Amino acid sequence: MEQLMKNVYTVWHLNLSFSSLEITQRSEVINKCYWPILKMAEKEGLKFGLEASASTLEMILNLDPLWIRTLKGLIADGKVEFIGSGWSQVIGPLVPSLVTQKNIQFGNAAYKSVIGTTPKIYLLNEQVWSAGLIDIYADEGVSALVMEWENPFSANPHWERDLRLQPQIGRGINQSIPIIWNHSIAFQKLQKMAHGDISLDEWGDWFAHEIQSPEEIGICIYGGDAETFDFRANRFEIEGAPVSGEWLRIEAAFEVAIAQGARFILPSDFLKLYNDENMDSLILSNASMPLPTKKQAKYNPLRWAVGGRDAFLANTTCEKILSLLKENNDSVADQDWRTLLDLWGSDFRTHITESRWESWVNTSKELLERFDNVSVFEEMKEENDFTVSDSDGYLTISNKELRCVLNLKRGLAIDSLFFLKISEEPLIGTIRHGELHHIEWNADFYSGEFVVDLPGRHKITDLERVTPIITSNDMGLAISAIIQTKLGPINKSIIFSGGNTPKLTLKYHLGWKTIPPCTMRFGDIVLIPASFERSTLFVETHNGGGHRDRFQLDSIEVDHGRYWSPLISARNCFGVTEGELIIGDRNKAIQVNLNRRLSSMPALMTNASVMKSYFTRIQFTARELDDTSSNHEIILGPEGRSFEISIQPFTML
Repeated sequence: MEQLMKNVYTVWHLNLSFSSLEITQRSEVINKCYWPILKMAEKEGLKFGLEASASTLEMILNLDPLWIRTLKGLIADGKVEFIGSGWSQVIGPLVPSLVTQKNIQFGNAAYKSVIGTTPKIYLLNEQVWSAGLIDIYADEGVSALVMEWENPFSANPHWERDLRLQPQIGRGINQSIPIIWNHSIAFQKLQKMAHGDISLDEWGDWFAHEIQSPEEIGICIYGGDAETFDFRANRFEIEGAPVSGEWLRIEAAFEVAIAQGARFILPSDFLKLYNDENMDSLILSNASMPLPTKKQAKYNPLRWAVGGRDAFLANTTCEKILSLLKENNDSVADQDWRTLLDLWGSDFRTHITESRWESWVNTSKELLERFDNVSVFEEMKEENDFTVSDSDGYLTISNKELRCVLNLKRGLAIDSLFFLKISEEPLIGTIRHGELHHIEWNADFYSGEFVVDLPGRHKITDLERVTPIITSNDMGLAISAIIQTKLGPINKSIIFSGGNTPKLTLKYHLGWKTIPPCTMRFGDIVLIPASFERSTLFVETHNGGGHRDRFQLDSIEVDHGRYWSPLISARNCFGVTEGELIIGDRNKAIQVNLNRRLSSMPALMTNASVMKSYFTRIQFTARELDDTSSNHEIILGPEGRSFEISIQPFTML
């Protein structure tokens, strides 16, 4: 009887752009962390999958060409398989689709140049998934993706746990792709053993339990950072110095695995053991977790979107550069694209060192200035037939297509907004205290508000009584106010424009000197429950793909912005990577537009059943608290900081 194999594979992650790694330390990392992998791979019974960005490979080639020659030899001998990830470690679900496409294309060109091969299996950068990415990878010739198991599994409790032990099919929007699972519990267990936190015997007992199965199975025994062994980047006080011999302990663990019947196999060979018919077709994400990410709660997409020293600024600057490169395509060199991809790398948005952040600022400024003087933008005239009336602290703005009531007692909060062509009822507005008939929801929920939560201090809002300034011109009707706060003024404007296609634009400008560690959320869009058919309620937006991801909301609880701990202020988000989000039911919907050149931000959603009603809200966020941002105060220049979103009716197809 043929023995069923217990397969193990690795996806070592190599990254010389690691956030807290200084440029001067790169050769040390190659010697201490990258050479041991190749030396182990030369040994009998061991085969490894290994992943690196193309930019990391080029750095290694410049610093240690022998390492590259050794890698190529091991690839030729079938001892190592190279896994791709692109030119730079860009978070696909947080960037426009063109960026991921360019990242793969420039990555593949460099892989071919450096190691003589183009990888067919790709690791999703930082293990952030979205269905919208799948079409891009498939169109670029990628045959399979490496994605973490644990978080999609937590978002889909109906899955059988044994699905983790073989490849499965990940469903995108128009296409699907095989998934080779990475296992964060497994790689964290190996890290704990190598670091001396658990014994080799304890690790061996855990591994023996994991591979128990009557079927042929496979498990990713390690799919994490290579730089964590025999080296420390000193990101945290608790990280400490490495204990010598960590690679030796890893090798000993692999010997234990082999003794227990495990066979090391290359990821592509593991994939070949299964036909598509033997795999389940899985939807990895849902509205509650639209962007599944690796490891524990703090590792969520918001750290790269609005965390770090100033990820908001980094992403907004990159959006400006992207727009300029597209506008001036004929004068753009390949190196300009590679520079932009480097600037969009995830490591600049977490624990980046001071010197490398300064380098990022200088590089982005140079690229921005080189193309910015070429662009000319013309302001579009808008039809303006709006009338204004004032009654008892409320301002009503209307024309034949729109009616909006603003609350002057609460900083121009939107009391109600009607798009009369699609509904005779208000679609968004304010839900007042007591309307939801549950003590946990006994509050006023305003549309269009601005709220900053400061740890251990009173929050800052724009919900103050205001005297509006009303101006009318060819650009539309503007209602403006200045709200004074202890951090400085908030200039808020609501502009009505569009005539037959009405639009409400919310503009905020902070005349502040600094932004302390905080959460900063605004532009709230609170649905009026009675105006929508909840059974067909949906939200859709781009999460890095060329097509919008659509999520049904009728039977799912969503709370992206839930406060988890002082270092986890939110857990997930929508990428809104093409600047538009649609929310509504089968009969009507609204479209929310985000000016990403001015404010590149993700959106948070709350969707909850409350008694016989429900509460659904979209918010935008420019800052969240986590381990990358909690110690960083953002210094603003004289230009302050601005945000802009607009709301309009969506044409149903």
